[in-house]
Amino acid sequence: EIAARYVLQLEQGAVEVRSEGLRTGPAEVLERLARGETPPASEYYFRTAMRFFTASAALDPLNHMLAVAVGERFPDHVVLR
Repeated sequence: EIAARYVLQLEQGAVEVRSEGLRTGPAEVLERLARGETPPASEYYFRTAMRFFTASAALDPLNHMLAVAVGERFPDHVVLR
């Protein structure tokens, strides 16, 4: 299970991001990820749901949004699409 909280500082204001998700797959693929290898994302399941919170009027639509992303794990970062 994955849980992350962070703040984005955007031109229009700050946005708190709360992300909860799941990464799972065959044991051998998860072991490769743990060793820092980068198996193809098609070999494991990585999804996250994100909620956004902001006091910025310009970014208010984010307060009413739930985003679902497909993730990919790399040794030094994660990519969410």
